Amino acid sequence: MENKLLRLLVIDDSPDDAELATAALRHAGYRVKSQRVQDLGGAQAALAKGDWDVVIGEIDVPQLSVPSMLELLKRLKLDLPVIVMTRTVSDEELTTLIRNGARDVVFKNQTGRLAPVIEREIEASEARRAHQQAQQAYTDLEHKYRALIQGSHEAVGYLQDGMHVEANPAYLALFGYDNLQALQEIPVLNLIDVPDQARFKALMRKPGQDPTGSAGSFTIVKRDGTRAPVEIALSMIDMGGESWMQLSVTDMSRHKNIEDRLQFLNQHDPLTGLHNRHHFLHELGKAVEAAKSGQGTSALLYIDLEQLKVVNNAHGFAAGDRMLIKLARLFRDHVGKQDVLARFAGDEFAVLMPDADAKRAAATAEAIKKAMRETSFTEGGKHYQCGCSLNIVVIDRDTESVQKAVLSAHRHTAAKPPAPPPAPASAPPPPPAAPLAVVEPAGPAAKVSPWAITIDNALQHDGFQLLYQPIVNLHGDPAESYEVLLRLQGEEPGKSSVGELLRGAVACGKAQAIDHWVVRHAIAALGEHRKTGAQTSFFINLTDAALRDETLALLVLQEIKGTGLKADSLVFEITESALADSPRDAAAFIASLRKLGCRFCVDDFGDRLSAFPEIQKLPIEFLKLNGRLIANLTNDPVAQTVVQALFQVAKTMQKRIIAKFVEDAESLALLWNYGADYVQGNYFQPPDAGLTYEFTGESIDSDQAVGGWTQRR
Repeated sequence: MENKLLRLLVIDDSPDDAELATAALRHAGYRVKSQRVQDLGGAQAALAKGDWDVVIGEIDVPQLSVPSMLELLKRLKLDLPVIVMTRTVSDEELTTLIRNGARDVVFKNQTGRLAPVIEREIEASEARRAHQQAQQAYTDLEHKYRALIQGSHEAVGYLQDGMHVEANPAYLALFGYDNLQALQEIPVLNLIDVPDQARFKALMRKPGQDPTGSAGSFTIVKRDGTRAPVEIALSMIDMGGESWMQLSVTDMSRHKNIEDRLQFLNQHDPLTGLHNRHHFLHELGKAVEAAKSGQGTSALLYIDLEQLKVVNNAHGFAAGDRMLIKLARLFRDHVGKQDVLARFAGDEFAVLMPDADAKRAAATAEAIKKAMRETSFTEGGKHYQCGCSLNIVVIDRDTESVQKAVLSAHRHTAAKPPAPPPAPASAPPPPPAAPLAVVEPAGPAAKVSPWAITIDNALQHDGFQLLYQPIVNLHGDPAESYEVLLRLQGEEPGKSSVGELLRGAVACGKAQAIDHWVVRHAIAALGEHRKTGAQTSFFINLTDAALRDETLALLVLQEIKGTGLKADSLVFEITESALADSPRDAAAFIASLRKLGCRFCVDDFGDRLSAFPEIQKLPIEFLKLNGRLIANLTNDPVAQTVVQALFQVAKTMQKRIIAKFVEDAESLALLWNYGADYVQGNYFQPPDAGLTYEFTGESIDSDQAVGGWTQRR
């Protein structure tokens, strides 16, 4: 105990006797800090202002006896060892003192015993405190563990000798039980489907041999008799000195539903529910191979709608979508059950008729044409007749390839003169006010595309402008982000034809010029804006043709050098369909701009699931959800399921997800709960020529997600 500080509280009315104790302890090697008290008030004051190691007391001090001191310590809940130091004590007094909590008695003529007694009691006191702390830590840990298990979404149960002793609410809900008592009467084996019971028994024997536990897939039987696929992990744990078996049960039916939905999305167009281009080409390839090997002929019907562009321009893309959905139902009603009906492109549909000849194909084509002539589409109080160009290609031994078959069908439909813009059925058709975005077939006599003229005029006479729409982080990140949107000068808000313009630009070879104009002007605008101190990033849309533009990276490098921008403030957006159609070009393009430090976003995520492998392996930071899935999110359970599945896929890929076209608080709340990282849409701010949105404080918590979003204006 050399040089150990001992804080000693002495109860004695004799200063000389008190000094006996301190002298003995100093002689034993302690540095003693002591205080002598003679009454209850003094004892209370001393205990209140200092930490003491031990109390030494005479049995009967007139105003403060040892028993009263012991009572005071109990009342204050202080674990201080009390040692009686007296000249004489009766057996009866000694018994009473020990029963009341005194640790030992040292006679004043035997002060040599005092130091070892105190050392023993201090060690015992420290051991008691350590035990209490460990007990409290164990209790806290047990409470946390129970709270974690009880609140877990994973089903967890505990067994002894094959019977349930504990289970969390998720476990009870999974098996269909209202309370633990009902489950405790059921052997766990009764919850396993009979064909799987032997495997489950074998699994139960493994945890005893392997402390890390074991897992396996089984079919469970719920209380109502229904069955469900699950994965069960077993492990042994110690609970209060007893060995329990822990079951962690994962319901795989939800995962199966998501897998089935993703498989559906991989083969179907999310808007119309018809097969998509990717699946159609796969089926067409099988038909071509079968025909080449002499296993019969098939027929390909290619349908090109003539009025979708007009409806889109007159009433917006939502109206065009409604028209597509209506026509998809019409086509479905007029093809056979074995036929493969697909939305092949924006306004193009295709039908593959297995084991069909030209006569049967012609009959189906005529039925579709007749149905379309008898069908009208009403929007904005106007009635539009539905028309189309339709071509038939027979798939037989002479069909060279899938590409040749599709090209033949497309050339025939494209070569037909475009129909004039349809007018309301009640009025004679007026002459068109402006040319439509029609790309004429290539050839010596081909006409100049109207879009080529429009684009050249805009480039030469400053006819383009950039608008900006904020991309809002839902989790409190103060960084500012805007999507850069291209518009023609003078366009009416909400009536943008930029989609048609860009498609026309690709068709007439003007896409590179537009991409370069957008990049130059966007970087210049961002450079000026960042001079204000704002840490702003721009999401810049590029056309699909940009993937093959070897000069774009050099242009970006020159522009950022000229403005002093950091390249990571630029996020370039490419569409998922472009990535799926040209994965090699996309990979090379992304690599060239990544070398500069630029970042990337895939737009229309969920449109082409065949692109998922490429998205996963490429250095892409952001995925922007297909906006059509958001349009009716609050009222469409299927869309909600799809969006949640896509969010899970994005999180698995470790990509940040952006939901665009957010128009209302209800959609926003759902998206936040699904795990969206960013949102964008007119609910926050329509596209604007200025960079004036207030990002500060734009975040949402769980209460806001339920109760609504408070916008900053």
